[in-house]
Amino acid sequence: MPKQAIIFATSVALAGACVVASAAATWPPLAMGTFLVSAALALIAATFKVRIPGMTSAISPVAVPILFAAGTLGWQAGAVIAASSAVVMCLWRPKTTPTLLQVAFNSATMTLSVVLATQAANLATPAGTFVWFVAAAVVFQVTNVLLVAVILSLLGEGVSLSSLWRNCHLWSFPYELAAGLFAGLWAQAGPLPAISALPVGAIGLACVLLYLMSVFYGEVVDRSVAGGELTTN
Repeated sequence: MPKQAIIFATSVALAGACVVASAAATWPPLAMGTFLVSAALALIAATFKVRIPGMTSAISPVAVPILFAAGTLGWQAGAVIAASSAVVMCLWRPKTTPTLLQVAFNSATMTLSVVLATQAANLATPAGTFVWFVAAAVVFQVTNVLLVAVILSLLGEGVSLSSLWRNCHLWSFPYELAAGLFAGLWAQAGPLPAISALPVGAIGLACVLLYLMSVFYGEVVDRSVAGGELTTN
């Protein structure tokens, strides 16, 4: 890995670690049932990966529970859930075994993205409103894509930053926007009950919906790639 890429990845990883430490130090009283369910759904959703064409990166519906937690519980919950789910996403059936720095960078990228998204959305509209989740999803996606595009450009693979940005943005923006819409609709349904009162069927249904979201988008990606290849030929 080039020196510039190592410096950038290490800096982002350290920033993400500081944010998680800050979240732990300022942890507010919150609804533990909502937090645990959001965390569990995020960890499960992290395994529903869709590969981005032309890149080693992947996306998943993990933004739905992450944004939901950030909008209803606060940035601390969103940061912790984002960091842990990103680790699962890296280690779950990777194309190549990731290094410790790669795992730390990806975890920090998700963490920083959700914190910046939370703060930016808070400036635009009250937390928990439907518009809040849409705004947060946009900032989350832009931040995440920018950090990923920068590190890939620094790896010196002969692809410009603008090209990497366009490719990542093209494939991930509709997905993350849909995640924000789903999280917003979920939040409008009201707070979750205590963890002991949560119906297992409701949690299972949420997992199925996240899985179907991943399968649907995976099919869209496959058809788009196949259509592009047919057109090229």
